Amino acid sequence: MRCGRCDHENPDTVLYCGMCCDTWGAGRKITWPLPIVQGIGTPAPATPGAGRPLAPAPSPAPPAAPAGGPVPPEIKIVAQAGRDLFGKGQWEAALKAFDIAVAGAPMVAEYWYNKGLVLNELTRDDEAAACYDKALELNPRLMAAWLNKGAHLSRKGKLEEAVRCFGMALGLNPEQALAWFNKGKCLHDLGRFEEALAAYEKAAALDPKSANYANNKGCTLMSLKRHEEALAAFRQAVAGNAQHAFGWGNMGDALNCLKRPQEALACFDKALAIKKYAAAWCGKGDSYGLLEQYQEAILHFQKALEKYDKYPEAWYGKALAEDKMFMTAEAAESYRKFLALNPVKMAAEVELAKKRLEDLA
Repeated sequence: MRCGRCDHENPDTVLYCGMCCDTWGAGRKITWPLPIVQGIGTPAPATPGAGRPLAPAPSPAPPAAPAGGPVPPEIKIVAQAGRDLFGKGQWEAALKAFDIAVAGAPMVAEYWYNKGLVLNELTRDDEAAACYDKALELNPRLMAAWLNKGAHLSRKGKLEEAVRCFGMALGLNPEQALAWFNKGKCLHDLGRFEEALAAYEKAAALDPKSANYANNKGCTLMSLKRHEEALAAFRQAVAGNAQHAFGWGNMGDALNCLKRPQEALACFDKALAIKKYAAAWCGKGDSYGLLEQYQEAILHFQKALEKYDKYPEAWYGKALAEDKMFMTAEAAESYRKFLALNPVKMAAEVELAKKRLEDLA
């Protein structure tokens, strides 16, 4: 899968951690929750690759009354110009405008917040976070700053702190579906699946048409091994957006877990018709493995590895299929490739691979 932030294809990236469930043999399959998304406002520029956020990106805060006296008229003009430039995607020019604004009116929280948004677009994350902190120091009730600070912390892997930030945002506006969604993603990554499910259900109740919220709810249900309920959630996701490739792929994973590989294949085909991504090829490999069509399984695991050659699930699935075909040398090599990746989340598979290597020697 591709990281929605850097476009690097990596199934284990922080934004797209895998949710495993039992499949054929001793294998496992991944479902892909959509990532933390930042801010509120107009749609984000599309980032190519699997699992990119389809939810909103930040927009500038409107003018607000300053905490430290009137703002000079010329500073108001510059700040408005910064907002206009932000809306046009002219990040460097917008940054210059907000630099002038915070220098001329350093007690206006919204100017610091807007500067942070621009820095975020320029991928200067740490500087953006410092601006959000300054904005919150001046105005702790600036909900969007809590939301964006939480998104920053989640990208840094500081999930507990991110959860607290999303909690602060929800304390200010409990009807903010995006905050529930982001909180749910962090709780999921912390392994607190029941709490994550409750958060996703809040988000879905506030925005029942969101395919993304239904998709992530399904991923959490998969982690709880509630596969029938997960299947229903993925069906809801694709009902809301028939072009939701990852909803279709995740539905296929759920069907594999329910030992319904023929139906799963149809879902993976729909996913791949929308977007060619490694996890869908890997899912097809799992389906063919369940059907004992091992040559087809090998072909599809290989397609996944052509997309991303450090994909442990694909190497493991390929090894199992080759083992079933009595392709001793090929299976041993695939097991070795799998083990070389040190897949810490796949302890049972690691032990089986080690044992099979001994047996094949």
